[in-house]
Amino acid sequence: MRPLLILTRNILPASLTSFLERSHWRPILVSRREGALAATRGHDVHVGLARFPAGADGTEIAEWSECIRALPGLRWVATMSREQTDHPALKQLIVERLYDFQVEPIDPLRLVHALGHAHGIAEIEQDLLRRTSSSVSGRYGMLGASPAIRTLFDAIERVAAADANLLITGPTGAGKELVATAVHGLSLRAAGPLVSLNCAAIPATLIQSELFGYSRGAFTGASESRPGLIETAAGGTLFLDEIGEMPLESQASLLRFLDSGSIQSLGSETAKKVDVRILAATNRDLEAEVAAGRFRSDLFFRISVLRLRTPPLNERGRDVELLAEHFLRQARLGVDTPVLGLSPEAVKALRRHHWPGNVRELRSRIYQAVLNCERRFIEPADLGLASPVVPESPSPVLTDGRSLSEIRNGVERDAVVSALQRHQRNVARAARDLSVSRMTLYRLMQKHGLAPDDGPLRG
Repeated sequence: MRPLLILTRNILPASLTSFLERSHWRPILVSRREGALAATRGHDVHVGLARFPAGADGTEIAEWSECIRALPGLRWVATMSREQTDHPALKQLIVERLYDFQVEPIDPLRLVHALGHAHGIAEIEQDLLRRTSSSVSGRYGMLGASPAIRTLFDAIERVAAADANLLITGPTGAGKELVATAVHGLSLRAAGPLVSLNCAAIPATLIQSELFGYSRGAFTGASESRPGLIETAAGGTLFLDEIGEMPLESQASLLRFLDSGSIQSLGSETAKKVDVRILAATNRDLEAEVAAGRFRSDLFFRISVLRLRTPPLNERGRDVELLAEHFLRQARLGVDTPVLGLSPEAVKALRRHHWPGNVRELRSRIYQAVLNCERRFIEPADLGLASPVVPESPSPVLTDGRSLSEIRNGVERDAVVSALQRHQRNVARAARDLSVSRMTLYRLMQKHGLAPDDGPLRG
């Protein structure tokens, strides 16, 4: 029996309940948003049936519409009175969220057919999501299937086994911190701490005390002694992110520690031995920084005994699409959004973009698109990747002064109007006449401004 979430104010008629059960549906009745959310957590529900009560006022219609929008993972079918089909809020809901709808009195056979079709589409969507997820090689918190990312996975495993200092290079947003975490987790020091310091986020005057600690009274305000990050990482790994931003004075102090294996905190007269592995990361060309005198050559060679390059996103091929789908699924969780996926044009825009911000930029663009898009499929403009308008290539103009796109829109609108008139605004018959689905016809009506003002709809 397939669970069917039914949003209703009344008990279902016995005849309808029996018909649903004979059709292998198990009704779960709820009347409020809270009950609907609880039901979806307790059951593997893919389809919802909303029975809008006759005579419901605008407040109740808005409340139920909000409930439907709060469960974007369900395919919704609705029943309503003929008068309610002319309610603006319900018209908007039909276009944006409903898989299908039926005007009362209910035809049980047609209703069950719509529910079954919605369930089948939902199962196909879930299967595609599973296949997409299984096709992505996920290791160490990173996703991808490209040769570049597989090479990185292999390199991580090799360098993790060697207890030597490692320099991780790569552009901003490519995942250097994830690489460092993976190397530590696979190393012999995995049982020890992993301590991180972003050298670009700490004022130059504080890096010394952050790394080496200080004794009580070492400076004004030092009311108690505090160990530095090197000592805190003893037995484990110290990750120095953006090491190219470290000032020269601190570079000299770090080099002394690497040479001697000992630290001396600020204000202390004694040194102590500390066993720690250094992982450093940078988006700069440190060899060029050395040549320019901004980075010490001796420190560079001490921290780069091993080197590992994190590939930029534009070298990872189809990983862009796989990551975009992954972030899309994440962004949709718990969010009231009509978004179901990416349009073909959006996928093409993802492929064309150079991704200067890499994976971090991709995640940000997808999350913003999900929050701001009011359609079912994200377009390039939602991602901020719309192609610029080229003024040198205007739309073709015909003899009457209209562009080709305007001509097409006019023909499309005339066809919809004619079909509705031929069938006395019976949507189901007009849709069959045009060889489109009812929902497609509703979207065409909304596109051409036909639904709100041209009289009540039927069927």
